[in-house]
Amino acid sequence: RAAAGGAMAMRLRGALVGAAVLVVLSTSAAAASPLFDDDDLPPPVVTVNCTWITPTNPQSMELINNGHTAVKIRTCTSDAGCAGSGTKAHHYVDCPLPVPANLPAMLYYDQGVNYMVFEYNSSYSQECWPNKQGVFTTNVTVPMADPKDCAA
Repeated sequence: RAAAGGAMAMRLRGALVGAAVLVVLSTSAAAASPLFDDDDLPPPVVTVNCTWITPTNPQSMELINNGHTAVKIRTCTSDAGCAGSGTKAHHYVDCPLPVPANLPAMLYYDQGVNYMVFEYNSSYSQECWPNKQGVFTTNVTVPMADPKDCAA
């Protein structure tokens, strides 16, 4: 019985030594490998689908949020302007996800959007108006330095 226990201890010790060597090799290989350098990787791109009217034929823009908080996006297709959401006649289409701080997003929105609203918090928002209805620039950085940054 002692011999069986000794053999078991030897196998366990051998397995632990092998695992320790494997971990050390893996760690040092990762540290030396340029494949693990996070500084060279682009930030992830968030996809935000704000379509409601034309989900199969959306327009798109890259939105880069350089702010410190997530940005809620609302779109309006009404010539009369928008208020509220959901059941009102001239309602905003609220995007389902905010654009996180310090990340780029690919924003998909309906054809014919009159304007967008970028809401940073309950007391600060910016309107984004194109020169022509539905024709926005292909990329916008928020917070905008100038509201004309949305015009194509």
